[in-house]
Amino acid sequence: MLPRVSSTFPRPLPGSQTIESLLRLGREPAKLVSGDAQARVATVASLVEADETSVAFVRGKGPAAQRAAAGCRAALLLAEVEVEAPGARALALVPDARRFLGTILTALYPPLVPDPAVVRHPDARIDPTAVLGPYAVVEADVVVGPGCVLGPHSVLHGGARLGAGCRVGAGSVIGRADEGGYRDGDGFYRLPALGSAILEDGVVVGSHAIVMRGVLQDTRIGRDARIGNLVNVGVNCRVGARTEVYVGSLLCGSAVLGDDVVVGAGASVNNGVRVGDGCRVGQGAVVTRHVPNDRFVVGHPARPR
Repeated sequence: MLPRVSSTFPRPLPGSQTIESLLRLGREPAKLVSGDAQARVATVASLVEADETSVAFVRGKGPAAQRAAAGCRAALLLAEVEVEAPGARALALVPDARRFLGTILTALYPPLVPDPAVVRHPDARIDPTAVLGPYAVVEADVVVGPGCVLGPHSVLHGGARLGAGCRVGAGSVIGRADEGGYRDGDGFYRLPALGSAILEDGVVVGSHAIVMRGVLQDTRIGRDARIGNLVNVGVNCRVGARTEVYVGSLLCGSAVLGDDVVVGAGASVNNGVRVGDGCRVGQGAVVTRHVPNDRFVVGHPARPR
């Protein structure tokens, strides 16, 4: 029989807080229905584990919410409608209880201060709310928007542009210049990267991924897109909004993915190929030709399923 593991909750808050101060931390209006606004709260807990020192929440407006609240003994219960909670010392009404508690905890547990080992060029423009993990490197001619998070050992090369709320995983590289060029009878000529690597608002890049800097145009990742671990996004590629590219995939130079596309793990899209909006690319597929909107392609070479 497995040993019983003690719970980590209720979890202490950073300093005892009054109910009034907690409710002010939320971004939405809160109404204290019952209880003393100056009573103090020391921990956060689930409904089941809450005690007379805890803040907890209940979601919903139906009978299930009423039943869940009935046995709660929290110091402060956040709810979306008035519920019968005789064991709770205070009740506050909020529009969305879980989100409200999330904003409280975000305010009480701010992100860690930037690690002293971070390398930041003085010409880089980094929003003060961005968080840079240990050993992150930010070069000159880089813009990091508000609320961004850079993982440990991530690198932003010149030309990288991160919108609000972007997340870059550990060891990932944004804005790396292509080492390619062209060869003729006189030798090899390198093409300088004149474009940028742009991550629009809300983009998430996994660990050890690469987003190359554009050569004669920008490499662009659309709003709320997801780039998985070990993904390589080549020069001049364009990835649409809300598109998801899963682990180990390869987007060759100038490939274009439309909005709401899903690219399965280990797939590749050849140079200059366009995959239309809403398409699905199967795991391990090799896309060698343009794909119209809303198609599902699999295989090597990829064909409609």
